[in-house]
Amino acid sequence: MREKEKTRVIWRHPRGRFEIQETEHYSLFDHCTYYTRECVFTPQDDARGLCSEVPTGIFVPAQPTPQKGVQGPVYVEDVDQWCEWYKAGRNVADIAEMARRSKATVAARLRTRGLLPDPVPRVTDEEVREMARLFASGLSVREVAKATKRNMRTVREHLRETRAIR
Repeated sequence: MREKEKTRVIWRHPRGRFEIQETEHYSLFDHCTYYTRECVFTPQDDARGLCSEVPTGIFVPAQPTPQKGVQGPVYVEDVDQWCEWYKAGRNVADIAEMARRSKATVAARLRTRGLLPDPVPRVTDEEVREMARLFASGLSVREVAKATKRNMRTVREHLRETRAIR
């Protein structure tokens, strides 16, 4: 089955004398899409008697779709727009797709604006004191982690900071 070619005008002369058209072609042999561009006189200029034969056939290879994260810096105006979209009921995945950014980038910026909670709540000073007390009472790091519902690595880090373990 042969797909239909699509043609669009990519530039028109300010006075309407000619336009540059880009046509999308699909190659059955290579299974790829390629583009050609041609300069075409507009009907107004053909009425003036100008020749409509212009050199054509410029091969333009298909452009790969840009990767997310290769979009450059995130500006304050972008984040403002994302906040509006989030407040209007859009989720992070939708905003990331519309902004052509990664979900992690969008979520991080919404988190800095206070619209999203931290994925894991931060360890408070009181929790650290509780970890140290439980460890000093004879519980192992694993048991302290289970009692405080924290990761063993997190408990070990905080116990080392408080010099409860070396």
